[in-house]
Amino acid sequence: MQFLRKLFDTTKKDVEALSPLIQKINSMEAQFEPMSDDELKAMTPKFKERLANGESLDSLMPEAFAVVREVSKRTLGMRHFDVQLIGGAVLHQGRIAEMRTGEGKTLVGVAPLYLNALSGKGAHLVTVNDYLARRDAVWMGPIYHFLGLSVGIIQGQGEENDELGGSFIYTPGASHNDPRYVNLTESSRRDAYSCDITYGTNHEFGFDYLRDNMAFSEDNLVMRELNFAIIDEVDSILIDEARTPHIISGASHEDVSVYNVVNKVAKEMIPETHFTADKKNHTANMTEEGMDFAEQYLGIDNIAADPKMFHHLNAAVQAYALFDKDIDYVVRGGEVVIVDENTGRMMFGRRYGNGLHQALEAKEGVTVQRESQTVATITFQNLFRLYNKLGGMTGTAKTEEDEFRKIYGLDVVCVPTHRPIQRADQPDIVYKTMEAKFRGIGWEILRLYTKQQPVLVGTRSIEMTERVSARLTGDMLQKLVVTQRLRERVEVKKDIKGDLAKDARAIYETDLADIQRGVLSALLPKLEMSGDIFSGDWMDWCLEQWKLPAENQEYLLEALKHGIPHNVLNAKYHEREAVIIAEAGRKGQITIATNMAGRGVDILLGGRVEDDLVKLARSHVEVAQDGEDEYGDTYASYRRGGQERAAPPLPLDDQERRAAAEEVRALGGLFILGTERHESRRIDNQLRGRAGRQGDPGESRFFVALEDQLWKIFNANMMENPLLKAWPPMEEVSAGFLSKMILKTQERIENHFFEARKHVLEYDDVLNAQREHIYGLRREILLGKDVRPELRAQVQEMVAEVVQNAWMVEEDGTHVYDHSVLFEDLNEIFPLVDYATLSDLEQHQPGPDLVAYVQKLALQAYDRKIEDNTDELMRMIEQQVMLHAVNDHWMTHLQMVEYIREGIGLRGYGQVDPLVAYKRETFDLFQTTLKNIRDQAVRTIYRAQIQREAPAQAEPESFSPEPMMMRMEDEPEASSAGGAAVATATASTASLANVDWKKVGRNDPCPCGSGKKFKSCHYPQLRADGVI
Repeated sequence: MQFLRKLFDTTKKDVEALSPLIQKINSMEAQFEPMSDDELKAMTPKFKERLANGESLDSLMPEAFAVVREVSKRTLGMRHFDVQLIGGAVLHQGRIAEMRTGEGKTLVGVAPLYLNALSGKGAHLVTVNDYLARRDAVWMGPIYHFLGLSVGIIQGQGEENDELGGSFIYTPGASHNDPRYVNLTESSRRDAYSCDITYGTNHEFGFDYLRDNMAFSEDNLVMRELNFAIIDEVDSILIDEARTPHIISGASHEDVSVYNVVNKVAKEMIPETHFTADKKNHTANMTEEGMDFAEQYLGIDNIAADPKMFHHLNAAVQAYALFDKDIDYVVRGGEVVIVDENTGRMMFGRRYGNGLHQALEAKEGVTVQRESQTVATITFQNLFRLYNKLGGMTGTAKTEEDEFRKIYGLDVVCVPTHRPIQRADQPDIVYKTMEAKFRGIGWEILRLYTKQQPVLVGTRSIEMTERVSARLTGDMLQKLVVTQRLRERVEVKKDIKGDLAKDARAIYETDLADIQRGVLSALLPKLEMSGDIFSGDWMDWCLEQWKLPAENQEYLLEALKHGIPHNVLNAKYHEREAVIIAEAGRKGQITIATNMAGRGVDILLGGRVEDDLVKLARSHVEVAQDGEDEYGDTYASYRRGGQERAAPPLPLDDQERRAAAEEVRALGGLFILGTERHESRRIDNQLRGRAGRQGDPGESRFFVALEDQLWKIFNANMMENPLLKAWPPMEEVSAGFLSKMILKTQERIENHFFEARKHVLEYDDVLNAQREHIYGLRREILLGKDVRPELRAQVQEMVAEVVQNAWMVEEDGTHVYDHSVLFEDLNEIFPLVDYATLSDLEQHQPGPDLVAYVQKLALQAYDRKIEDNTDELMRMIEQQVMLHAVNDHWMTHLQMVEYIREGIGLRGYGQVDPLVAYKRETFDLFQTTLKNIRDQAVRTIYRAQIQREAPAQAEPESFSPEPMMMRMEDEPEASSAGGAAVATATASTASLANVDWKKVGRNDPCPCGSGKKFKSCHYPQLRADGVI
């Protein structure tokens, strides 16, 4: 397979094909350099005019790119390299540009964004966090502004960042209290999206798309057509988070105390006896013994007969079987916070569905929050396929090219680097046990700190960062040095014999944390070794092992006495983290971070130059370490036996940084130390890519143990291999066959997850088609489509069905037509009593004649409704009635689809393809949903009346309420200030008098015409009055 990929890889041909274009752009440089600023600014109107006259964007590309390059030189002092222009061309073509770290991807996106924005349809730059969205827009803003294009910024506002949030427009010279927001002016969401170019995060684009499709007024729409988008870190968004659903929900009234009850049951269950867990496929199932145990514990006869209880118990079992604290989630501030499995980043505001999050809350003993009812939902996978054209850029995409091509229609082009890569990727070091691996990691970090070469230690979980950090205290390092030297004498020099060798082996094969100081003090003199670890003998031995000069001894001595000073980053995305990760290139700096901490920020050798961002971040860090900042747990800097450092390193001026950078280059550049392999090669490559930016030297090495999570998933029985059983517990290996096993395992996992995502997509496409139909229908109505002809047709269709349903079956099986039933049923739809009597109906025989008669009466009633209101008001009523009907039943549809999806796998036991069954059942459900939308709209339109509201008291100008989520049935109707008309639904006393309330289902639309469900409207009062 790898051979075939290389054989059919067209990257080299793609780059060569773009060479003539780059040469053409370079030849135009002399043409645009002599131009004045005004002449350059005039190019944008000329490009737009040529585009309007029929020229294509492709034909404009060479000139547009050349203009952007010249403007970039004048405004930012940055000239696009040829490889950056290649990357820009790839993005314009709707492909993915794989570019190494430090190649300037921020600047690469400017030219294709400018070119595609010329069409007037807008262009989006999608990035992974609010900080990067603001930073990049402000950084590149001068180019766009010079060329006459407007730039908008869309930000969220959540616990995961310290951005202000909101929406802004780039305005040069604008002041702001927050120095980060200088040159930005606050704006409405709609104005920000109306700009030529909009920067924002994938999350905000997703939620705004959903909000637009819940709006009840055209004035509430904020987004334009989804025309062109460049996705930064495209692998993270379209692969790692592809299946992340964006959900807007309303409150549910379900009792959550049941989760605490089933948690007690799950807590007592025994793994493999009461339930089985498959972490590879992320599933857990109760056994027969488990169900018997649960039934006995809960005192019920058959748990399978209680689907809700079974659902809650299954969620509780999954919480214990599949989810580990500080790996899959953390508890912060009394809440369960999800940790992204690929990035290690805490995902504030995200919640697992299907009751799983509530089960985790019960497991951890925090307050169990209510489940929510889904109002609208979409995944990134489906959102970004809505764009007319899509491009992406990242440092690692080639290993996932098959998925990009098959799901998104995107191929990957590897763009050459501007300077040759000098990073040395060392072979993996493999250990048998976790203890041996941690010793290897600690020994390597001690070597590098003594050498003063900066190190970035990459981990896949918060738990791993804490475990590595705990190994860097003075006490642990002293024990490490002693055990390393004992092992060398026993296994390499072999100058210790007999019982002393056994004693020495027993010590170095014991976990470091369990080694007693007294045991060491007693043994070392017997071996003619000094008991003073800080003596010259021990220092000389360490330096000799590492081949380091004597002048490095002071750093080794400091580390052994006080521990290695280091930074720990548990990824929350805000600029404090970005500044700290940028400092990872300082001489002697040790930074332990989850794999994706600070992604999007280059690590500069020597450290970061002082600027406003550094000053702001330093002040935040100092506050955090005083314990007064909510982000204090994100960053910790340790020195002297684990005590926190007073402040981060002092920033440098440019001259100091350049000198420091040369010093670090001489030491070998940044060293990337991976603490374990990830399931995806792409994540490993991302970590490696943090070193060696723009031709700088660097190194990378992964430390792997056979007890790592990677092996547990796909090679659980690997330790049964006779060769591995004989492997000494503390011995390290660089065997090629083990490295190949790692790569093969990663490929198997990648293929497994790709097939899983592709399989899930087949299910998603069914709902996606239905979503597009419903959202398209809503958008047409919202933008002013005349729904009256459709409503009149639906009235005729519905009353024809009612006429047909009036046939009754007697006890002897004969069919009898009951005109009285017809009369009652029609009165529930429209006020038939005002137009005909029962005897009038009885004069018409069942069939086409009766259908035509009642349709005529229904349309007469409709026309009377129009006469009673102005045409304008009636059209507003029709619009609101249709929108509410669509919203109400789409919510119910989403809930029902979830129920179908949850149990569809069981169809396989009946020799039925689950996917075929799912398509059939959801199709039938969707037809029912469309029918219910029609029925509610028809029933409501006859009862809707206009009420005038008194003008609302004007709010102070400074008051700007935040949008709040509410239940859809409680959402206020479309309104405006000044006593405007508000569409509401009421029912006449005459029509309600004919209602047989006992026949109305709790989930049916209330006969009063309010648009609410019966259980949320008249049901409680009628129940209290004893009517039902």
